[in-house]
Formats: sequence, structure tokens, C-alpha cells
Amino acid sequence: KNNLRVIYADTDSVFFLLDKKSEPEEQDKNYVSKFVKKINDELPEIMMLELESLYKAAIFVETKQGEHGAKKKYALLDENNKLKIRGFETVRRNYSKIAKITQEEVLKIILSVDLHGEHKKAHDYVNQVISDLREMKVDKKMLVIKTQLQQEITSYEIHSPAVTAAKRMQQLGYNVKPGIIVSYVIVK
Repeated sequence: KNNLRVIYADTDSVFFLLDKKSEPEEQDKNYVSKFVKKINDELPEIMMLELESLYKAAIFVETKQGEHGAKKKYALLDENNKLKIRGFETVRRNYSKIAKITQEEVLKIILSVDLHGEHKKAHDYVNQVISDLREMKVDKKMLVIKTQLQQEITSYEIHSPAVTAAKRMQQLGYNVKPGIIVSYVIVK
């Protein structure tokens, strides 16, 4: 009844789709602000909604089951073309810089293009990154992956690249213990 449809919600966030798009953007913000005030007036004192921003485009990732969105995994593009990302590899430490930059750029392209397409730009961008990797045109610093060891090396049952790198570090005389950040590059 408020022309707002919940499109995503988790523990501390809720995203609405504003169904009435016939008005200018500033009126949309005023409309949503009034809605937030109305809800806050009805909530107990310790609870409140806060309007963070209006976004012109968003991607919410589904879980593998496909019925509900993955918790806190989304990308948003605001009216100033500023990207806000949660839960994707771009915000995680154990991915290389090139993976983060590539994913961020693809999200930006997808969220920026009009509804009629041009998603080919994202495809072309990824193909160019892959081509640069294959031709070894990428600075090695862009390929470094950092992982923090959570336990002693001997406690790991699976020998991931990070554990293998940590063992090599130990062989070279480094003090490798839980909490250390292991930096490595995966090569051919």
C-alpha cells in the first residue's frame, strides 16, 4: 500500500523497489524518507530504519537452491555511479587483485548498461583480462593471493595452495604459525 516492494532483507538491512517511477528522483527520495519516518514512528524506541541511499541498479545473488538470495551478497549502483559491494570476492582478502578488479568492473558494466543490453561489454572485458593473463601481460603483483592461516600447518587435512606456500615458507626459515598472512601466486 506504500508503493514499495521488499526485494531483499537480512538481519539488519531491507531493500525496497519503488514501484512508482513516474516522478522525478528528488520526489522519490522525499517519498521514501516520509515512509521511513512513518515506520520509525511505529517501531519501538530501540529500533529504527535509516535511509542509506537510493540506488538505480542492483544485483542480488541467489543461493544455490535458487529460491532466496544469498545473505549479504549484492552489488548496488547509486545515482552518482558509485558502486557498493557486499559479499563478493572484491571485498575478500583471499582473492587476487586482478580477480577483485575484474569482478568489480564487470559488476559496474552490468549495472550501468541500459535495460536493452550491451552486456557484451562485460563479456569483452573479461575476455581481454583472460587474454592478458595468457600472454603474461599482467604485473605479478596483481596475481598475489593472501590467506591467513587459522591453525598450525600440520593441522590442515587439505593441502590448499596457501598451506603449500606456508610449508615452503617454513622450509625457507620463516616462523609460520596461526594468524600469519601467507602471500602466494599460482603459476603454471
